[in-house]
Amino acid sequence: EEGSNTFANIGYLGLIGVLTAMSKTGISAGEKVYYDISDAGAKKTYKGQPWGWVLRDTVQFSNNLADVEQMLNSAHRTMMIHTGWGSAPDNSFRGADYTKNWVKFYDD
Repeated sequence: EEGSNTFANIGYLGLIGVLTAMSKTGISAGEKVYYDISDAGAKKTYKGQPWGWVLRDTVQFSNNLADVEQMLNSAHRTMMIHTGWGSAPDNSFRGADYTKNWVKFYDD
């Protein structure tokens, strides 16, 4: 696909989305479930892009952390997860709390 980066998806047989992955360009992603029930503003839905597909797209089509952040902000997010991206081109890392209604980014 045009603009696509070669990537390795570490998961299980038949998994289309990403749990953990790394691209040839040096973008890596990982996730962890988000159970923070004390944050009443966090919402989830089953209508939108599955989170595993969104993470896959960030690894497959991003070349730096700015691309990742733009993709996450514009995605039709569904579930609540903690995520993290490492970037060799930026020599940096970003974490994010990801829900249907917002994304909060963190750095080191």
